[in-house]
Formats: sequence, C-alpha cells, structure tokens
Amino acid sequence: KDAEELVLFDPNTLTGEVHTAIDWYVPSRNGKLVAYGTSQGGSEESTLYVLEVESKKTLDLAISRVRFGLVSWLEDNQSFLYRRFPERPADAPETEKYNDSCTYLHQLDNDPEHDPSVFGPGVNSHAEIDNQDFPFIRTSSSSDWMIGLVIHGVRNEPTLYTAPRSMLTEPKTCLWTKIADIEDAITDFAFVDDTIYLKTHKDALRYKIIATSLKTPDVASAVTIIPESKVVIQG
Repeated sequence: KDAEELVLFDPNTLTGEVHTAIDWYVPSRNGKLVAYGTSQGGSEESTLYVLEVESKKTLDLAISRVRFGLVSWLEDNQSFLYRRFPERPADAPETEKYNDSCTYLHQLDNDPEHDPSVFGPGVNSHAEIDNQDFPFIRTSSSSDWMIGLVIHGVRNEPTLYTAPRSMLTEPKTCLWTKIADIEDAITDFAFVDDTIYLKTHKDALRYKIIATSLKTPDVASAVTIIPESKVVIQG
C-alpha cells in the first residue's frame, strides 16, 4: 500500500525579493533525515540543510558553497560526506570560482567550519587531484570499500580510486589505489562487495560493462560482463 504523500519543505512559502529553489536532495539511509540544497534567484549556489522527516523541522545547520549536490550519507545516519568550494573574496577572478573544491566529512551537531577534508587536492599523496578537479567519495551499504571519484571539469570520463571504507577517518594516510583513468573511458560504475562494475566506451562505441576486483583492481584484465552489441548501453 502506498503511503500518503507529505510535503516536507516548500520553498514557495519563503518570502524575499528573489525566489528560492530546491537544487537537490539526498535522504539518509534509514530515511529519517534528508539533506537538501537551496539557492536563490536561479544561482544554483547551494546551501546545505538537513531536515528531520518525522517532525518536518530543519536542523540548526547551514553549509554554504555546496554546489551540485554531491552528498553521501554514511551508515550511522548521523554523518555524511559532501563536497564544498572554498570561500573566495568578492574580487576573486571568475576563473578561480570552481577551483580547490574538497570532500569533507560532517558529523551532525559538529561545527561544519571545522569539518575535516578527506579527499581533495593535497590531502593524500596516493590520489592525484588537480585544483581544477571535482573530487568526491562514494560509499555503499553493500561494500566495505569506498570509491574516490575525480571529475575532470566537463569530461564524462573520471579518474577512479578505491580504498577500504575503514580508512575514511585517516584521510592523509588512506591507501588509495587507482582503478581507472581518463584513457580507460569509464563513464559510470557500481560496486557490490569486492567487485566494481564499469561502463566504458573504450574499444566499444556503444559501450560495454566490465568488472574488476576492488582488492586488486586491473582494468586491463577486467572481465567483460555485457559485451558491446548493436544496442547502446545507457544509464
């Protein structure tokens, strides 16, 4: 039976000279909390908030400069990863606006201005991240591994790293291992247990799905799960 729909937050009820829009939202794993981003006047310069579903109340938390909504809740449902851009002076060049972003770890009730950076330029020598890259970490309830995702501007092909999930709290010494780079032409992925499944257009114009181990990743020797065919693999 479908549950009744409930309005948790409606930006149209807010007053101001410019309109407010919801840019993105990410529920916690247990569904009791929702991280969401809002911005004004179509700017997409999101501020991150957290809403409690049962009470429909927004917690006393506001994290600015969280554009694009890269947020990942952890298994305790009380902490999450998010990517944030640094604060810039008003006269900073537009060309620097999206440089030097990092992924941070936030624990509810902590001051976000003291959140540790866990993945980004200069954080860890095992992961090569340029100051113009967009770094993020993905975790999964079905794996003891985490994926370091490095997006290179508008390119569809990221660089991927992996490390044990248990090392998230050791960002400077975390043993990141590279899975794939730009030339491997990966455009999407999913991971379960010790295996990562990769969608690639390398030597496959209509794409194919390959798989490799997260313990010892080797894309060159990856197993083909779904070969290229006359049909384009999407999603």
